Amino acid sequence: MAFFAGLGENKGQIEENIDLVFDKVHTNVGDAYDKQTRRVTIPFSGLYHFTVVIAAQGGQKAAAMLMNNGTMVETIWAESIPLWATSSNTAILNLTSGDQVWLVLLKRAPYIHGYMYSSFSGYSLFDTENEENEAPQDDDKINGKSLVRKNCKKFAFKSKVRYTKRTLIFFLLCKTKRRFIQMMQ
Repeated sequence: MAFFAGLGENKGQIEENIDLVFDKVHTNVGDAYDKQTRRVTIPFSGLYHFTVVIAAQGGQKAAAMLMNNGTMVETIWAESIPLWATSSNTAILNLTSGDQVWLVLLKRAPYIHGYMYSSFSGYSLFDTENEENEAPQDDDKINGKSLVRKNCKKFAFKSKVRYTKRTLIFFLLCKTKRRFIQMMQ
């Protein structure tokens, strides 16, 4: 799962907090980003990476909250005084199949700049539902040689296309994999 969407037009004054609609969808692998509701529905349980970029119109404030099933995860705030400002934030979330993630525009700071200066993107890091994707343990050895070093490359390329970002992270975590897996349990 991977998606990238941007805001086509500027937003202005609003009466209440509203779901933020990113109308320019450039990437939507796996169709997790719903083009009608503008919410991401998680297709499989796993670890996910989300990035939000908010640009405020000149001399204004813009803010959005990243939501997970109705609970605020983080707030992204940009205040363009005197000219322009952009703010971004990243979240790595352990989600379950069917969970929803979306953005809410805040009424106290609604002047978000469109024209692709503001965007919402995300992708799956790895699937926790599928056991075949478990990494080899440091203590798994054949003839006294660690399978982790030997199989890092083999394991990463064995993964399916939806794990492209996961393979990069797996390479980066090969040496510290055991601590990472313990932290995720």
